[in-house]
Amino acid sequence: SCGADRQDSDGIVENLRSIAGVEIALLVKESEEDTVRVSMRVKNIGDVASICEQFGGGGHTKAAGCTYHGSVQDALQTFRALAEENLANYAE
Repeated sequence: SCGADRQDSDGIVENLRSIAGVEIALLVKESEEDTVRVSMRVKNIGDVASICEQFGGGGHTKAAGCTYHGSVQDALQTFRALAEENLANYAE
């Protein structure tokens, strides 16, 4: 309705990472029904490649992505939990 296309959201995850207190930024975009594109970025600690690899994706420690098959809500819950677990492993 606003005339934006998918590419207009490409830099958002980088901006999310710049927020004070954020260590892992996560952006999910529904590409079609029950298919979600996930982009993750790390500020200082964490390994998002290890998370995305579980879903057939890839990247490197500080920037990775994958495709999740399910709803946006399920993706948010799943990846938030995985990011929190990942950060907890680095805090030990």
